[in-house]
Amino acid sequence: MGVYPEDKRIHASRLRKLWVAEGLLKPTSGKSLEEVAKEYMKDLIDRNLMMIDGLGCRGNIRFCKMHDLLRDLCLREAKKERFFCSPELGQDISSIQCRIVVLVQGTSNKKYDFSEVLHLAPLVRFSHVNLMKLAH
Repeated sequence: MGVYPEDKRIHASRLRKLWVAEGLLKPTSGKSLEEVAKEYMKDLIDRNLMMIDGLGCRGNIRFCKMHDLLRDLCLREAKKERFFCSPELGQDISSIQCRIVVLVQGTSNKKYDFSEVLHLAPLVRFSHVNLMKLAH
């Protein structure tokens, strides 16, 4: 969740799909991973770590935002686990000591030379971030 910029409006279904894709969820008692993800999201909202930022027509959570303290925790843990790195966070990606490189679009006018990185990993595109999974 730390890949999302501060105060970013997050599409809830996309976030849940990312949780599933990363293998962060375990199926429980006949529930689908999507149902488990919805329960986790509700739990984060009940604990005030995430906030509802928009509901769908059926009352389901369509958009959410992350509490600043949760984002800070995510960034610390991601750095400690070498899960992702990003030049926008002031991290040097030239050493490639992380699993995912995050390039946030529209946050910087700097041009980075990623020619040394691009041959190592496929690029996965999202609406606000590009994620390059690194082969380790």
